[in-house]
Amino acid sequence: MDWIFLALFFGILGISAILIIATLVSLPRLGDERKNLIKMKAQSYTFAIVIGYALVEMARKTYIVFWGDVLMKG
Repeated sequence: MDWIFLALFFGILGISAILIIATLVSLPRLGDERKNLIKMKAQSYTFAIVIGYALVEMARKTYIVFWGDVLMKG
């Protein structure tokens, strides 16, 4: 059951990364540089938060899988 959630998580993470990369690729078109800078900063902060959250959740799941049974038994 945990593998299903893990696969779903990585699928959503992959789709998010693809969408962010697609947005960053489309930004260099000529236009207002300030607008592009604001978008890029917002996207980079959001991406950093998502990656940080993903790492915390992966660590939490790993801890539960490997050491959760020890705490339950004992």
